[in-house]
Amino acid sequence: MINCHDLQFSSQHSKKRMEYAKSILGVRTLKLIIGLALYFLGAKRSAIAIKLDVPVDTLKSFFKRFYKIGLSALEDQRHKSPPQFSSPLKMHGPDKADVKIDNNEVVINFSSSSQPLKINNQNKLQIKTVLLTCLDNNLLKNSQIGKILGYSARHTLKLSADLKKGDVYSLIDKRQGQKQDYLVTPEVKAELIQQFVVDLLSKEEPTGKQIADALKKRCEINMSDRTARYHISKLGLPRIKKSLPKILSELKKNSHCY
Repeated sequence: MINCHDLQFSSQHSKKRMEYAKSILGVRTLKLIIGLALYFLGAKRSAIAIKLDVPVDTLKSFFKRFYKIGLSALEDQRHKSPPQFSSPLKMHGPDKADVKIDNNEVVINFSSSSQPLKINNQNKLQIKTVLLTCLDNNLLKNSQIGKILGYSARHTLKLSADLKKGDVYSLIDKRQGQKQDYLVTPEVKAELIQQFVVDLLSKEEPTGKQIADALKKRCEINMSDRTARYHISKLGLPRIKKSLPKILSELKKNSHCY
């Protein structure tokens, strides 16, 4: 026998579910369903009738009719066109979806639509926004989104909360390195390396400020001191500050020997 004594019941959930079921089934049918469940669990018919405020004879008659004709016993015989219970009721809820990567696209399929939603896999910010919006509306699971984005469940939930609070701007990667890599093109990096070598050979200390000033004067490239220092370090240029002058000096000496 099913033992329900160890189950925890929520009055808040009960009220919400009862109201929803009542709007679909009506009060009479809802009471009969609850009465039937209590009857199956072993409660006395008289006690069930009192709890549900239903005449005990009506309840007894319903139980007998249920064993004869099944769920059709829930139909109100007083109506000429009673509702049909032979097929399951469709519970209306949010459409579920699934997501996958196919041919360099993130494809979201919604159960109620034959037309999938496709996003170019290069559009990272767009993908994040759409997937996290689906998560917030209970259309996709955290695990599905984490798999596509490559994030942990915890980080995915954090991004979802950030999106609700700070709009799409909260999803933009604010790490200084990425922002600077985006701003500094390969051509600009080439000029930076060239200026670093020129300053080094002219026996000047190639600082971030000095290089930024030289690039602005020579190439009309506007670069902050901080950005210049960042890329000098990232390109590994400080490692050649001592070795490069020595190598060039040796090459010069050897060329004079011939």
